[in-house]
Amino acid sequence: MVNFVHDEIVVECDEVVCDAVARDLQGIMEREFNHFVPDCPTTAEPVVMRYWSKKAKQCRDDNGRLIPWEGE
Repeated sequence: MVNFVHDEIVVECDEVVCDAVARDLQGIMEREFNHFVPDCPTTAEPVVMRYWSKKAKQCRDDNGRLIPWEGE
């Protein structure tokens, strides 16, 4: 983990494992939040990017794996 901004956890990893890392982190965030706030279930949406941007959107390859957002 390299940064935590309000409700965003920023991590660095090798690009070849970014889909697995993003899905693992999504599962942890959802499970732990919903454990402590069960009356307000929530979900997390992972986004992979090479540089942090609020404009980043989730991108997937033809197999449905997360890939880095390339900007606008």
